[in-house]
Amino acid sequence: MKQENILISQCVPFKRWKIRIEPKTKRNKPATKIDMEALRKHVDAYQYERAEVFGVSPNCILYALRRLKISHKKNADPSQS
Repeated sequence: MKQENILISQCVPFKRWKIRIEPKTKRNKPATKIDMEALRKHVDAYQYERAEVFGVSPNCILYALRRLKISHKKNADPSQS
């Protein structure tokens, strides 16, 4: 068997990696389908209800709420055990 010597600098992935050495983090892209200020006003609605109002999927609402740093709806009354 004959082995071919390939230079690392000729590999395409290496060239892409060499251009940007630091790891990619999150995308800083604004929401295009949801008005964030209107989403803040729907504080008492569940995520599936918000999705129906805005005409998007529940996952879209989930990621928009994460961008706004709003956690899930909490129950104010503790459960009786």
